[in-house]
Amino acid sequence: MPSSSGVVWILMFRRSSLMKNHRSLDRQASRTRNSLRRALLSLSQEKNYDTITIQEIVDRANVGRTTFYAHFRDKGDLLAGRNRQGESFLDRSSPSADAPDALSVVGLFRHVAANAHLFPSLRSTQGMQVVEKAFRQFLDRRWINFLEQQRPELTESERVRRARFLTGGLITWMFDWLWEGMPQSPEELDERFAPLAVAVLRGDATPER
Repeated sequence: MPSSSGVVWILMFRRSSLMKNHRSLDRQASRTRNSLRRALLSLSQEKNYDTITIQEIVDRANVGRTTFYAHFRDKGDLLAGRNRQGESFLDRSSPSADAPDALSVVGLFRHVAANAHLFPSLRSTQGMQVVEKAFRQFLDRRWINFLEQQRPELTESERVRRARFLTGGLITWMFDWLWEGMPQSPEELDERFAPLAVAVLRGDATPER
C-alpha cells in the first residue's frame, strides 16, 4: 500500500493528466468550431446564405453532422459565433462593468471592419437578421450588466429601457457606417459614440419610450 506521500503524488499526477487532457480537448473543439465557421463564411461568398445547408457546411469543413451538432444548434448559431451554451465570442471579449473602458465598443467596430467583406453577401438574407440579433442581444446584456453594477438605484424596467435605447441607436449607426464604406476608423466611431453612452447610462435623463 502506498505511503501517504505516495498517495498524494499519485493524486497530483492524475489531476495534472486530467488537466492536460482537458486543455487538449478544448484546443481540438476550438479548431473544429473555427473550421466550421470558415466553411460557412466560404460558402456564403459563393451562394445565398439562406440556401446553404448543414450538409454543405460539414462537407466543406470535412467533419460529420454529429460533430456539428455537438458544437452548434443550427447555422444561425454558427454564424453568430454562439456555442451550445449561448455564449458568443463578443461576451468573452467585452470589458467588465467596472473597467475604465466599460462603455467602449471599439472591439465590436473592429470586428465589423475586419469582416466587412462578408456583410454584402448576407445583406437582405436571414443571415443578416441573425447577425443583427446577436449584436442586439450582446449589447443589451452588456448595458444592463453595467447598469446593475453602476446604477443599482434604477428599476429593472428603466435599465432595460436605457439598454435597448442605446443598443438601437448603436446598431443603426454601425450598419449605416458599414454600408457607407466605413469613412471613419473604429476608434473614431467609438470616440463619437462615447458621449451618447455616457449620457444614457451614467446620466439622469430618461430615454423616450
